[in-house]
Order: sequence, then C-alpha cells, then structure tokens
Amino acid sequence: MFLLAPIKIKKSDISFICVYLGLFMAVLGSAYERTNNTGDISKYIISFDMLNTDGLFLFSKDNLYVFFYPSWYMLNAIVKDLGLPFKYVTFSCIFIAYICSYLAAKNLMSKRKDALLVIVFLSLFFSIPIIFSSYRTFTALSCLFLGLVYLQKNKGSGFALILLGVGFHPITIVPLAIYVISKYLTPAKGWLVISLTVGVFIKPLLIGVSGMLLNIPFLGGKVESYINGEWANYRFHEAGEYLTFLQLIIFAVTLVYVLFSGNKFSYKILFKSRLLKFSFFYFCFVIMFFSFRTIFVRLLLSGVVFLIPIIYYALKQHSLAKKALISLLLILCLDTRTFMFFSYDSYKVGAGFPQNIVEPHFINLIFKSKYD
Repeated sequence: MFLLAPIKIKKSDISFICVYLGLFMAVLGSAYERTNNTGDISKYIISFDMLNTDGLFLFSKDNLYVFFYPSWYMLNAIVKDLGLPFKYVTFSCIFIAYICSYLAAKNLMSKRKDALLVIVFLSLFFSIPIIFSSYRTFTALSCLFLGLVYLQKNKGSGFALILLGVGFHPITIVPLAIYVISKYLTPAKGWLVISLTVGVFIKPLLIGVSGMLLNIPFLGGKVESYINGEWANYRFHEAGEYLTFLQLIIFAVTLVYVLFSGNKFSYKILFKSRLLKFSFFYFCFVIMFFSFRTIFVRLLLSGVVFLIPIIYYALKQHSLAKKALISLLLILCLDTRTFMFFSYDSYKVGAGFPQNIVEPHFINLIFKSKYD
C-alpha cells in the first residue's frame, strides 16, 4: 500500500530518517544489558575491562589478535583512555552499523519510497536484542558495503570505509574477495543450482579436511569453532533457534524466487550493474553454507546489506501480483523475536522495554554516566 500511495518523499526526509533512526537504535543499544552474562557483549565488556592500551599496537606474539581487529581495538582504546564506560563503544558501533546500512540503501535506490521501504526492512530484519548483544559483525559488514557503494560512485571515502570495516572483523575478507572475483565471473542461473547442491554435501567434506588447519595460529581456533565445534551446529532445542533458521530459509527462498522468476530476467543486461552482480555471487556463496550455523547466520543475517541490490531488483517487478507476493515473503522474513525477547528474563534494555522509549532515556544515560 505504501508503494502505491501518492506520497512524495523528499531527499532530505530520507537523510533525516537515516541519521535519527540510527541515533535512536544506538541510544537504545547503549543501554542494553544481558542479565545472565551470556552473548558476545559480555565478552566485549570483559575484554574492555582488561584492556591495557599501553603498547597495544606494538607488534608481538602476545597481542597478535589485536591486528585482526584494529578498528575494534582502536575504538575500545579511545573510549577507555577517555575514561568513558563501555556503553560508548556499543553506541558507536551500533550507530555506524545502522547509518552505513541505511546510507547504502539510500544511495542504491533511485526511488525514495523504495529506499525508505528497504530502511524499514533492515531495521526489522534483525532481532534487536541480538544486534545489541552481538553487533561487531554487523558493524563490519555494513561499513564494508557502504564503502563498496561509494567506490562504485567514485568516492574516495569508499576506500576508508572498506579499511574501517575490515578492521572491525576479519570476516569482511570473505565478501571483499567475492567482490573482486565476481568481476571476472559470468552470472548464470546454474550457479544457484550448483550452490544448493554443494550445500547438501559440503559439511562432511569440510569436516574431513579441516584437521589440517587446526594448528594454524588464530585460524585453527576459528576452524575448530565454526566447522567442527559447537558453533557449527544448530541449537534446535532452543525455540529461538527455530525462528532464526526459519527466517533465514524463507529469506533465501525469497531471493531464489526473485532471481529465477524476474520479469525478462536477463543476466547479460541486468548484471551490467557491478553491485547486483556481486550481490548474486555473494548469495550463491552464502547458501553453500546453510548447514553451518554460525557461518550461515552471520553471512546471511549480518550480511543482509550485501543483498540490497537483489531486494531492490525485486521491488522493481512490473507485475503487481508478483510484487505483492515478494512483499509478503519479505514481511515473513522479519524477525518476530524483536517483539518477544523483551519479555525474557535474560534480556533487558535499560529500565525495561518500552519504558525507556517513553521516558527521556538519553538524558538518563548522560546523568547515569557521571556516577558510574
């Protein structure tokens, strides 16, 4: 209905929404608390409390880990040296993540209504408590994608954003490599079929050869966790895990439907768009790993920004019935846990949701920080 309504959206309105919605999410996220000391944010806080900023970036075996996350540790060091609490790290990362994803959508969409629709989709595609408790990957990938968008527009800031994103999390090397390689590949529908077929058989194959990588510093531990360990398997004994898996499968099926059934879908014509071509190959890569929980979740959920070009293509369908079907499928992809997790005892946002939206929460944060 929104797409059909005769409402004019100004360019300044979109910019205003991007900035203030990003600020709102960052303020809300900076007050987030995980009451049972689980989630990545609990590890972030422990690392922050133990961080010694003296000689942090002096190359040595003891702090080798820092050089895989230079942007992240630089931000932590700045906040700590300023004597500020960790929530300012959270505020900065969440603001960067959302503003980058919003600006990428704004720059890619020729129609402002489409841009606003994708911004709303990005805001609801994630379970908000998940983003607030594990935001580093989303920050890295969103920053990287905006850099790629700017690079296509010949903006020099694109290189800076790419370097910043890579410095937040080394997982960015994966989409960056796909972006480079996709320039030399020719898209075809057969790639999707091959990717899905490989996805069925790849798990036992990777487990079989991963043993050779376990002794490599840094990489070995990640292989153990993501390929062989607990993080490789879905936790279907948890209700929330079913919702995540179902959400991602519906989203993947939606994208497959879009790519196979588009109006006059011509790979030679449509894939003159460099970012659409990259988006296609990124999706083909991701669906090969649907049996590996953490890899699939991070690359498809946190990496949803890389799929904006395909979503945009879906919104440009000429058939009203097809556009309505795709819109319905995208609605089904929204994470319902956003509206459920606030009732769980282990999740808390400030004084509780939605009181912290009604109250002058930002003012409370400022006064609270003075007494922390």
